[in-house]
Amino acid sequence: MVLKKDFEIVDMVGEHMVVPLGKEVTSFSGIVALSEASAFLLKSMETGKTEDELVDILIDEFNVEPTVARADISEFLNKMIEMGVIEQ
Repeated sequence: MVLKKDFEIVDMVGEHMVVPLGKEVTSFSGIVALSEASAFLLKSMETGKTEDELVDILIDEFNVEPTVARADISEFLNKMIEMGVIEQ
């Protein structure tokens, strides 16, 4: 999974957001507010990560139980794919 090059993670006044750039500006409606964990995961996806790597990152960085991490990552990835922010 990788963050599409036409999206950027920004921090505005302590709030994390993903914003469209380039051609995505016309087809993507608005910006997406992110939790700290979501922003961290998306930033790590700039270089591409597997689902298993993301689960490990969530466990290591946020001290999440493995079963919870796997469920959370699955839901997160589905939402980001549906919104067109990441690609496989």
